[in-house]
Amino acid sequence: MAFAEWSRNSECNNQVMDFLKSLTLLYVEDDDDAREQFSTFLKHCSRLLITATNGAEGIEAYLKHNPDIIITDIEMPIMDGLLMANQIRELNKSVPIIVLTAFEHSEYFMKAIDVAVYKYVTKPVDVSRFQESLLAIAQRLMIEKLRMNSIITSSNYRWLSDPLAPPMNLGESEQDIMKSAMPMQQNIGGAVLTSIKLPLNIVLRRVYYSFKQEMSGRLVPLAHVVEKMAEPALVIQSLKSGRVVISEERCGEEIAFGPNGSLFQYTDYLEQITKLDTSDDIDAFIVVIGKSVLSELLEKEPASRLLVGLHTETLPSAAVNRIPHHISAILYSSFPNALTGNVRKLFIQSKVLEYISALAEHFADIKEDSRLTSPRKQVISQLREELMRLEGKVPTLDEMGRRYSMSARQLNEEFKILNGGQSIYTFIIEHRLKESHEALLKTCLPMKVISAKLGYSHVNNFIIAFRKQFGYTPGSLRRSAGQGFHAVPE
Repeated sequence: MAFAEWSRNSECNNQVMDFLKSLTLLYVEDDDDAREQFSTFLKHCSRLLITATNGAEGIEAYLKHNPDIIITDIEMPIMDGLLMANQIRELNKSVPIIVLTAFEHSEYFMKAIDVAVYKYVTKPVDVSRFQESLLAIAQRLMIEKLRMNSIITSSNYRWLSDPLAPPMNLGESEQDIMKSAMPMQQNIGGAVLTSIKLPLNIVLRRVYYSFKQEMSGRLVPLAHVVEKMAEPALVIQSLKSGRVVISEERCGEEIAFGPNGSLFQYTDYLEQITKLDTSDDIDAFIVVIGKSVLSELLEKEPASRLLVGLHTETLPSAAVNRIPHHISAILYSSFPNALTGNVRKLFIQSKVLEYISALAEHFADIKEDSRLTSPRKQVISQLREELMRLEGKVPTLDEMGRRYSMSARQLNEEFKILNGGQSIYTFIIEHRLKESHEALLKTCLPMKVISAKLGYSHVNNFIIAFRKQFGYTPGSLRRSAGQGFHAVPE
C-alpha cells in the first residue's frame, strides 16, 4: 500500500501523523529485498530512517542515532533481533520495539515478552495493521512529550493597567507561579496570579482582582495577552465572581462573561485584550488542556462531542456557555488552603479532572443527540440563523412552532438540545445584547434606534437588560469607547 493511500485511508488525526513524520526509526533486517521494500514505506512516515543488517549493527546504530522507534527481524546472522532488543532494553527501558518474524514460535513469543517489545508481528506484514501500531506508538510518544513540556510554550503580557510596568514574558518552563502580584495602578486596585502546571500537562490559573471602592463601575483594560500552545488546546475561563470583557483579536470578537456563563476557546494561538469590570471583585479560574490529553482522558469521540457541545469544534473558535453551578463549583474548590507540595498538585489535578469529566457528561448528548433526526437538526439550524438575522419584535413560540409544524414546547426543547441548553428566548436576548454591544462601540446610532432594532418597546427596558447582561450601562460603554480607558455608569 502506498503511503499516500495510507494517509487517505487512515482515520488518525493529522497531528499524530505529523508527529510520526518527525521521528527517527531504526529498521534492522538481514534480507536485502525485504529491507529495501519495507524501507520505501518507512521513509515516507519518518523524519529519518536508519537501517542495519543484523543485531550488532542495530546496537551500533541505536547508540549513534538514538531512534524513537525500533523495528527488527528476529533471525539474523551475528546477533539476532531479540538479543539486540534485550541489550537495548538494558540501556533504555521505554523505547518502543516492534519485532517482525516469519515464524510463530512460542519460544520467540515468550522471549519477546521478556524484553517488553511493543508489538510482535508475523510476516508477511499486514500494512494496515502495522500502520495502526506505528500511529498508536506515535500518539503515546507525543503525549509523553507534551507531559514533559508545557501545553503553553510562551506567554506575553503587555500591561495596559500600568503602562510603565515591564511586560511579563514566560517560557514553557515558567508556568508555575505562586501568588505573584500583577501590575495595576494603585488607584485602581490590585491583582494576584497563581499558575500551576499539573502532571498531566494541564495548566490551571487563578487570578483574584480587587478594586478600590471609588473605581466601581468602570471598564479597565488589564493587558494585551499573547500565548502560543504546543498543540490545539481548550482554554476555559470561569468566573466565581465579577465580570470580564475579552477582545479576541484572532476571532475578531468582543466577548463579555461573568458567573452565569464561562468562556470556552479552542485555539493554538491566543491574542486578546482583557478588560475588567470594576463593579465587583473578580475571582477568575482558567484551565488550559491540550486536545491530545483531552482525547486521552475522555477518549476521542467524547472529547469531540464536548467541543461540539461547547460550540468550539473549529480552530480557532470561542463561545460563552452556561454551566450548571454544581459543575463550576468543582473547579472553584480546586485550590486547597491546607495542602502543600506534590500532594497539593495531585489534589488540584483530581479536581480539574473531575470538572472536565462533569463537563463532558453534561454536554454528552448535545448537537449529535440521537433523539433528533437530520431533518430536525436542519430545521433547528435554520431557525437559529433566522433568529440571528431577525430585527424588531420577536414572534411568539406558538408562531414559530406553527411555522415549523411543531408544538411550541417541542421546538423549544429541541432548540435547547442543539444550542448548549439555551432556550429560544435566552438565545435571542443574549445574541441581540451582544450585537448592541458591538453597535455601541463601533457606530454612532442613537440608543433609542438600537433598542428599537432589538425589539425593546422602551429604551429603559433595553438599558436594564444591558446592565444585567454586562454589569454596566450602554451609556458608560459608549463613553469608554470615546475615552479609550474606563466606562462610568449612568
